[in-house]
Amino acid sequence: MNRIVIVGSGGSGKSTLAERLGRALDLDVVYLDSLFWKPGWVRVSAAEQEAIVGEVVSRAGWIIEGNHLRTQAIRFAAADMIVFLDFPRGMCLWRMMKRFLQNQGRSRVGMAAGCPERLNWTLLRWVWRYPKDNRAQVLENITRFSEGSQVVTLRSPQEVRQFLGDLPRERG
Repeated sequence: MNRIVIVGSGGSGKSTLAERLGRALDLDVVYLDSLFWKPGWVRVSAAEQEAIVGEVVSRAGWIIEGNHLRTQAIRFAAADMIVFLDFPRGMCLWRMMKRFLQNQGRSRVGMAAGCPERLNWTLLRWVWRYPKDNRAQVLENITRFSEGSQVVTLRSPQEVRQFLGDLPRERG
């Protein structure tokens, strides 16, 4: 288990889980938001996104955190584990609001420099509609592109704690 992809709705805890897994498994964590955004919330092009992900997956070991449907095929095909955080949208919305209040005016862990935490109707709508608009596509991409990968679906903070508690204590 040295090539892990973490996906899920905004506010599901992808960055937090990636950070904890990275420490536990001694793996580099790659936050796609930090690579796919330039200062001032300017998104890099689709071609740049694919090139970035292609370079990252060529490395020996990693944890890649981020939903980004466009590059899931590349990431899922290269992963030996995919973790899907399938949390209730109410919980995700609450966490988004909490994160905004905690990081207001500054870039949070996992976000590009020059992209201060924000909360707007577009983001809230995306999280609210994630179960209807994105969940099925993520599950389809997992099925299509994860051949040979272990797939773990976690539906609550308790399941995340159990997953982390079940990790081997030593990497090797």
